[in-house]
Amino acid sequence: SVSCQEAKKKKKKKDWEIGAINKNNNNLIKKVKAKIIDVAGLVCGSSEGQGLGNYFLSELKKANVLVFVFRMFYGEKIGHIDRSVDALRDLEILKSEVLSYDKQNLAKIYKKDFDAITLKKAKDCLQQGIEIRFFEWTTEQKQDLKELNLLSAKPVIYLLNMDNKTY
Repeated sequence: SVSCQEAKKKKKKKDWEIGAINKNNNNLIKKVKAKIIDVAGLVCGSSEGQGLGNYFLSELKKANVLVFVFRMFYGEKIGHIDRSVDALRDLEILKSEVLSYDKQNLAKIYKKDFDAITLKKAKDCLQQGIEIRFFEWTTEQKQDLKELNLLSAKPVIYLLNMDNKTY
């Protein structure tokens, strides 16, 4: 088992230049620098402290955009905690852990610091298993939610990591 200190040391950081290309003329539209941080280790029960769960989930709060990578191939050298490859199962675990983590964080919020209607709506949303970003919010509510820094409110990119045979 890896300690939190060891995990912090092993966390991979890399600066990337990312650009958008105009598909009509292949000209660069916009180029930005992005810091990509590899935070591995989310498992079923992470929001309750399983594995290195809360450490990893708290690291995600620092991100502007979440990129979740799901492995779609089998490899003897690359293990999986459940000993099988199942991207849909992993997506459900991820969603469940993010919602659970957000529920725990919302429970700690003092109502006097945020609009009560926004807090109730957010709690109801999470109780129903709906990620915050999929719900309708007013401009003022979006500002409150931004301050709350909920994981399920962040934009998400889902990537499928495939080998040539699976592709």
